[in-house]
Amino acid sequence: MAQLSLPLVALALIALFSFLVGLSRQSRSSRTQARPSLGKIDIKKQDGAHKSQGFPSQDGEAGRTPTSTSWPDVEPLTDFDWTSTPPAIFRPFKPVFNITMAIQASTPSNLITIDRNYLDRVTSRRRLIAAHGPAVVGVLPTARAVQAVRDLYAYLLGFYLPRRFPSMFELTPGQIPEPHEFSSSSPTSPSSDLREKLEKKDRTRVFFHNKITHRQSPLNPPPSDPLEMLRILGETVEDDLFLVLRDGSDSDPAACDGGGDGGSRGQQQQHRAVAFVCCHPAGFDPSEKLGKRLVDIHAPVPGYEKIQASMERFFGRLEVGRPVRRVNWGIQTHPNLYAPASHAPPQASSAVSGASSDEDDSNNTNFDMHETHLRVELQTLTRLPRSTTTTSNSESGHDRSDKGPILFSFKTHLYPLTALRAEGHGPDLADAIEGLRYGNAPAMWEYKGAERWGRGVCEFLRS
Repeated sequence: MAQLSLPLVALALIALFSFLVGLSRQSRSSRTQARPSLGKIDIKKQDGAHKSQGFPSQDGEAGRTPTSTSWPDVEPLTDFDWTSTPPAIFRPFKPVFNITMAIQASTPSNLITIDRNYLDRVTSRRRLIAAHGPAVVGVLPTARAVQAVRDLYAYLLGFYLPRRFPSMFELTPGQIPEPHEFSSSSPTSPSSDLREKLEKKDRTRVFFHNKITHRQSPLNPPPSDPLEMLRILGETVEDDLFLVLRDGSDSDPAACDGGGDGGSRGQQQQHRAVAFVCCHPAGFDPSEKLGKRLVDIHAPVPGYEKIQASMERFFGRLEVGRPVRRVNWGIQTHPNLYAPASHAPPQASSAVSGASSDEDDSNNTNFDMHETHLRVELQTLTRLPRSTTTTSNSESGHDRSDKGPILFSFKTHLYPLTALRAEGHGPDLADAIEGLRYGNAPAMWEYKGAERWGRGVCEFLRS
């Protein structure tokens, strides 16, 4: 018996250790499973917890969304007043223009900026989307492209905007009121009878509420149509949004058409625009970029070959929670944000359309200097978290090596040349315009349209 006691004690200790480990795992599992989801959250019990933590998410009718634990933290602007916030001022021009990536580190909190132009801008964007449709909103018909739209929709509406700007956006329960349920005296908000009715309805549905425009959008379940999700995003933020995915990890053949035969590993590692909502293009048609790789999108840009390889490598290495930003500038002789055809107004473009390619019409003054603007884009590259799903790779459209989609976003700022001249920046901007000819991409002078307005604008800025 004495010889058996030691093994028995050892076995007992092993059993006790196994039991304690099991309890620990069960406890951790129960805590994880107890987290609320977008599909089943009880908002009464949470009572605002979503404002500080975001909503963890679960399957919706239209697809799956990332969990909030995978999203980088965002600092709330609790007392933010958009009506008193002036637009940011950028003066990014230099005496000589050299094409470089020119990126700077940013933070997840600074993805979207809002100022006192917000309501006018998003109202205008709604009209542009209604008027131009597929020219400003589009998505490839592939599993990964659609999932990328869902990821962006869930992140911006389900987490980022309500957390960053709680005074402007919130998540709410219940059903969207029908038009006939609105009170006649207040057509943009539910009547008191409807409010009581909503409190009795099923609270498992969650909506994104824009307090400024008084619009509600379904969050969980989200819209089944990815174009509808893009439209809602385009009417909610001022930024234009392009979603980019790396080639070579989508089983859908439609994702690999165009832009080369896709046969080499180098081609398969390139990145492609798979979805967009772009209401403020400058000198390009957004719909023509859909489905193209970076190299094809930037084909018209002089000197792009100098940074092409670096761009592809950087896109491939971009990590969640480590966004970058850059600024881009140009001159336009009109005040329009929607300018797909040219930086010049239609009459100026037609006036020089007959000029030969080597004819310099930069002394043209057939435009109003008071309508001429410095146009600056604040551009951001952000890696979105890959969806956390329980489906197989083939069902979700993901490859095991696939990272989350990349969001290329940009907000456009317009500054009248009269204001820059009054600030004393006129000569510096004039030097920068002339410097387009003397950097590592001299054709940038023509690319930015300076042959139409360069001399006249520089004379004005120096006067």
